[in-house]
Amino acid sequence: MDAEKINKIYELSKMNFILVFVGGGLGAVLRWSLGFIPFLKSSNLWTSTLMANALAAVILGGTFRWQSSLGLMNQGPAWLLLAVGFCGGLSTFSTFSLETFKMIQAQDWATLIVYIALNVGLSLLLLIFAYQFAAGWKG
Repeated sequence: MDAEKINKIYELSKMNFILVFVGGGLGAVLRWSLGFIPFLKSSNLWTSTLMANALAAVILGGTFRWQSSLGLMNQGPAWLLLAVGFCGGLSTFSTFSLETFKMIQAQDWATLIVYIALNVGLSLLLLIFAYQFAAGWKG
């Protein structure tokens, strides 16, 4: 079966939702569990977050290469389970890294700079805003 037929089969089905749901749940549980590993739980360091981001980047990079070699660009059940679901539950940073890598491959430097600045800057500003806003809540 060629890649185009496989892509059409997996466009929108109940199985797709199940694959993303299961992968996302497993990724989220792994991310949470990393905080309980003794060497990752050291003195106020961000090591478990770094480990989650690094692990997700490795899985996403490998899945992207494997899927690309099959002509299944961001499609199919393995992509939904591993990239969208598992890596999405484990880390959105891995997706950010992949999208950044694609811009580097395309040598789209202007978009790359804007993309990085907006993702990092906006995320940080929104986090600071939410932090300050929540400080005023009287629960």
